[in-house]
Amino acid sequence: MALPKKILVPTDFSLHAERALDYALELADKLEAEVQVLHAYQVPLLSVPDAPWVVSADVVATIETATKGALNPSSPSARNPAHGSLRISRWAIRGT
Repeated sequence: MALPKKILVPTDFSLHAERALDYALELADKLEAEVQVLHAYQVPLLSVPDAPWVVSADVVATIETATKGALNPSSPSARNPAHGSLRISRWAIRGT
């Protein structure tokens, strides 16, 4: 049986997600696998009685910047210097 070379860790930045990421990092270290951290988010859409209201580009940019910034502390070297040799990818995906 082939061992996984990539481990996907979805996150909502909660304590449980952080624990799952810690576990994935330990597992990836043993398997010599890459960790891919994924956060999917949706831009809010507000509605008023006669028409939907779409948020401005500035609000979207603020959400995207905050999401990408929140992903950065998840790097293995920042979390644990012993994991400095692990490869980690970070993905922030905007849904519809």
